[in-house]
Amino acid sequence: MSLKKKVLFIFFLLVFSAAAVLFGSEGLVRLYKRRFAPRKIALARENPHGTGSYRLLPNLDQVTRVEGRRVHLRTNSRGMPWREVSLEKPPGVRRIAFVGDSFTFGLWADSYEKNFVGVFDSLISAHKMEALDFGVPGYGLDDMALQIKEDVLPSRPDIIVLVFYDGNDFSDTWLGTAKFKIVRGRLANNKENLRGKVPEEYRAKKHDPAERPRGLIPRAGAFLKAHCVICRALLPRKATAPTGQFRVKRVFTSRGFWSQVPYPTIAE
Repeated sequence: MSLKKKVLFIFFLLVFSAAAVLFGSEGLVRLYKRRFAPRKIALARENPHGTGSYRLLPNLDQVTRVEGRRVHLRTNSRGMPWREVSLEKPPGVRRIAFVGDSFTFGLWADSYEKNFVGVFDSLISAHKMEALDFGVPGYGLDDMALQIKEDVLPSRPDIIVLVFYDGNDFSDTWLGTAKFKIVRGRLANNKENLRGKVPEEYRAKKHDPAERPRGLIPRAGAFLKAHCVICRALLPRKATAPTGQFRVKRVFTSRGFWSQVPYPTIAE
């Protein structure tokens, strides 16, 4: 074998070895992330009152793992993330009903006893008071208003605490009670509702020609960033806002879109 062929052989062997290590490592990283990522669980059903929005499935008893921790998700026969309680208020007891989104639901507390409503309940139980948790992930204010009317008030609470998150609760309210479709018990974005509610300038632009990388190497880098977990960690990132400042994300459905400063016009 000539020297030129030997050099080419060694070069391709190194390239093949590097690719094998990269793809093997990528597979292990994805397997690890899948192992410790929250498993999608069927939680929701259509509102049994038939007035829109959705409710949690009753008698749910599922276990998932989040970052290696065991999380027990339970609901009672009324679809509340809570212990079994009667509709009738016990005599001599004052009820405090908590209404809100996933924070009130308690994601990802080990159990409902350890979310903030459960801790609050343990502190007031000796004073003839009782807390009730009506939290539902993904709720906006209109969902909560409907739930208060149909499910909370029949429990005859003395106090209703509405928990609001200064972030995606704004967008969940803006999109209304038709923002999700229930697909096998899971929440899926209602794309028709999104198109009707979100102004054009705040929609995601996946194929904007002006933002496409030019040249073979930048395109290869963009491809690897999009499809390779390891490459996203190793390749250089775009410059971010200076420490102490917020950079507004222009896409309506981005996390934190509503709670950043300066606020987008739609948020104001």
